[in-house]
Amino acid sequence: MSAEQLNLFDLFPERAEANWEEPWPNPCIRESARARRVILKYSPRRGLELVIPTGFDRRRIPDILRNSTAWVQHQLQRPVQPTPLLPERICLPAHPTPNTRTEWSVLYQPSGGPPTWQERDGILRLNRGQDSPDLCCALLRRWLRSQAKACLDPWIHQLSRDLSLPFARLTLRSQRTRWGSCSRQGHISLNDKLLFLPTAVVRYVLIHELCHTVHLNHSAAFWQLVERHEPHYRQLKSQLKTLLNRIPAWVEDCR
Repeated sequence: MSAEQLNLFDLFPERAEANWEEPWPNPCIRESARARRVILKYSPRRGLELVIPTGFDRRRIPDILRNSTAWVQHQLQRPVQPTPLLPERICLPAHPTPNTRTEWSVLYQPSGGPPTWQERDGILRLNRGQDSPDLCCALLRRWLRSQAKACLDPWIHQLSRDLSLPFARLTLRSQRTRWGSCSRQGHISLNDKLLFLPTAVVRYVLIHELCHTVHLNHSAAFWQLVERHEPHYRQLKSQLKTLLNRIPAWVEDCR
């Protein structure tokens, strides 16, 4: 994915003469081969971002931004959320292997070196290059991604072999609401926040995405395949909808 900064004075020559209620930040445009549509998003930390599919006609960008003026101004006027409280303990119950560590104590240690994290004997030590809660949250998210790779990667590969449902590739992401997805090429994406959910629910999500390698839809045939491999999928699917509150605030990259 490539990225470049756009200058709004170039996009909107009339901007210098217009009386805008709020000045826009110059947007960052990112071209993504995975994008199927144009996505405009804003955060106080990252600013304004426009994600476009590969080969998108960039001559349409000014009209897209112009039509989104009200939305952008609303985002700019929203109050900045406070930095979330840093955790003293972290619990990640999702794991298929019994007697595997699922809880850690977190120690925050100021350090003059580069910001890093170290894990040993159930203690997660964060060495911060500066006293910054935002930096600590970023380190914790990096650690969470490493835990997701160590847990979810072998788990879904084992399920794939056990259920004879092969897939091409696994990607780990951190999304707000989507737990997983599967492309036509058999590329499965999983949310690293799954680690905060019960093991049975996570197993259902993995089976759900593996079944999409056969049926890339939610047809009756798809749900029959899911039920063949997970007879209690209805209860687990219903439970999944209630578990967003298990995700701690420090996991959300909202700044």
